[in-house]
Amino acid sequence: MVTVSIKPGPTQELDQYLDDLRAHARALLNQTDALPDRVQELACSSWPDDTAVEHLVGMDYINRRIAGYLDQAKVSLRSAQPAPRDVRVRRGSYERDLPLLARGVAVHTIYPDSQRLHEPTARWVATMTESGAEVRTLPGPFQQVIIIDSRAAFIPSASAPQTDQPKAHAEATLVKDPAVVRFLVEEYEARWSAAAKWHPAPVSTEVSSLVPLAPVQSIILQLLAVGRSQDAIARELDLSIRTVSKHLAAIRNIYGVDSVSALMYEYGMECAAKRNPDAQQS
Repeated sequence: MVTVSIKPGPTQELDQYLDDLRAHARALLNQTDALPDRVQELACSSWPDDTAVEHLVGMDYINRRIAGYLDQAKVSLRSAQPAPRDVRVRRGSYERDLPLLARGVAVHTIYPDSQRLHEPTARWVATMTESGAEVRTLPGPFQQVIIIDSRAAFIPSASAPQTDQPKAHAEATLVKDPAVVRFLVEEYEARWSAAAKWHPAPVSTEVSSLVPLAPVQSIILQLLAVGRSQDAIARELDLSIRTVSKHLAAIRNIYGVDSVSALMYEYGMECAAKRNPDAQQS
């Protein structure tokens, strides 16, 4: 009996190689499908908290670290802002600070006196103070700082670049040492006591809504009623168009209507009833 040995030819080797590539590709696709969940898991996880001082580089990274502490904030957010905040920062503040106030976190902010003449900042202050925040101003220069729950403080690094340099090069120091944070809180409170209260006139039109809305929702509804487009409202309030749309959807839900035109009709009838209460009774 003769045993014949059959060796795989080039075609068989190529087929095997292609099968291996396909299996590898399927494995990569499976990992890709799981990637969003993994990213969310990492985003929700906390950074190690075992160092007293951290050096942070890059504005996006700095903001992520601040957001991580704010997500866990239970007592207070103290901030001192010596320079005007740009549109993107104010927009993020609307989206960040209003939920803090809603869950009972005390929000204190110090601005320089000059910001009282800055209309976008005044609108921000009006909205925030209506929601329970407290804002004060100081005449002289002071250091920027963000203190969260008296357990973490963010301050600009001494080696931070100038404001006109790329934000990717921004630098900050995160301080977690209890003694140093306590010192910064005491310094902040001393400035807070010396600062003047800022209570701008509420941003509103002639008639306010009778339906209980969040302050920013009331402003959006009133601006919509006087003919502002959603894009214009977003620009005026330093909000993203997506945030305005979300608030508008919530307002429509509160009024029980499914269109902007129906919302405007209900709001118009509400305003008319407020102007002429006797007419409604008759």
